[in-house]
Amino acid sequence: MKKMILFGAMLACLLGLCGCGDSALEESAAPLVTSIIKDQLGGSAKCVSVEITEKISDTHFRAKANLDNGNALVIMIEKSGDDQILVTIPNQ
Repeated sequence: MKKMILFGAMLACLLGLCGCGDSALEESAAPLVTSIIKDQLGGSAKCVSVEITEKISDTHFRAKANLDNGNALVIMIEKSGDDQILVTIPNQ
């Protein structure tokens, strides 16, 4: 599977990323995972939750995306300086 990327270009106020913890980042990443699955992978699964499993740096995180079909994907989340997040689904 090719590396899939989706830029989540959303305002920090809409995402709740202004000065908050990992839970808002997890909530913001879930719909982006669903979009990647539908738009780039042609799948129908929905991401129901995201759990950050490792903080790599202040802006980079490894996480697990839990899908409504019982599967889970390892994802990468990057916080951008422009109040955006980047979600990547690496090869599984």
